[in-house]
Amino acid sequence: MKQALAAITALRGKRLVWPALGLLALLSLGLPALAWLLPQASPGWRWAAWLCSLGFVLLTAQELRRARRRVLEIRQMLNEALDALPASVEIFDAQDRLIAYNQQLLEIYPHMRGAFKRGATFESLVRTSLAQGRVPEASGREEAWLRERLQARRIPREPLLQQVHDGRWLRIHERHMPSGGIVGVRTEVTDMILEHQRLASTDGLTGVGNRRLFDERLQQAWLRSARLGLPLACVMVDVDHFKQYNDHYGHVAGDDCLRRVAQLLRSCASRPADTVCRYGGEEFVLLLPDCDLHHARAVAQRCLDELRLAAIDHAASPLHRTLSFSVGVAACVAKADLAAQSLVEQADAALYSAKQTGRARIAMQV
Repeated sequence: MKQALAAITALRGKRLVWPALGLLALLSLGLPALAWLLPQASPGWRWAAWLCSLGFVLLTAQELRRARRRVLEIRQMLNEALDALPASVEIFDAQDRLIAYNQQLLEIYPHMRGAFKRGATFESLVRTSLAQGRVPEASGREEAWLRERLQARRIPREPLLQQVHDGRWLRIHERHMPSGGIVGVRTEVTDMILEHQRLASTDGLTGVGNRRLFDERLQQAWLRSARLGLPLACVMVDVDHFKQYNDHYGHVAGDDCLRRVAQLLRSCASRPADTVCRYGGEEFVLLLPDCDLHHARAVAQRCLDELRLAAIDHAASPLHRTLSFSVGVAACVAKADLAAQSLVEQADAALYSAKQTGRARIAMQV
């Protein structure tokens, strides 16, 4: 980019070239005309004037060739500088027609390779992308979305965050130039967005999913269960007498205990589709797609067995000298006319039953 700027500066430094070319052109035409208009001019003088004129023409043509080569060199350097940038760049003129872009733009929109032509309008390019279904947020409302996008483009604004095809996210900066054109810079921020989404759906203490993630996954799994007629199970887990644990060992030790419990539960529900979340306080929930009541109970029993093997001390527990769980299990095939929360309510009722009948045990939905 520095080379390109240096080249432009150098060209500006040679502005005298253009007046010189004009002077040469004037002389090449003026001398023969002057010789022709002066009747007293000798034939030799006229021939000399014609020869000088021819020389000036040749010099003018040579300077024009040099200037043209210089312009082509600068254009090549600018194209190379644009391609060297880590972000995609597109430049539109005052009529919103594409006049320049770099290779990074083609890498982001490979399906638009045939559409990116100089002179194509921004609206025509967007319409092409919409017709191919490459703008997820515009699905079902393409024309309205296009109007909003064009309106926003006319007004300088903050960078636009947009999801495109294949789950990719772009941050789009658009700046208006004094000439009326627009420069657009697109930077891929998919990794940043995914990390933000992960943090927004992760419990900060234990590292498993939070309540927000559970609610999202529950709705998705419920709809899938209703559509395919497959079972869906929910396992509610509560750490017995955790308040006494905190009072006895302190909150720092209590936090460490919850982290150990979360990892233990994650190891017991290890299928890719399984979800382990902290539901609140010392309560956790396991969401198990394609799992009936019998298999869900087996997962719950595995949680109790693994906790027993871990033998986490709990000297303040009125039940045992080690940490224990109360577990409620529910499963069903979802129905479209029922709320997904009904499954959680059944598992929570089973958990309440486990607590009421002595804790450190599994209770099944009635």
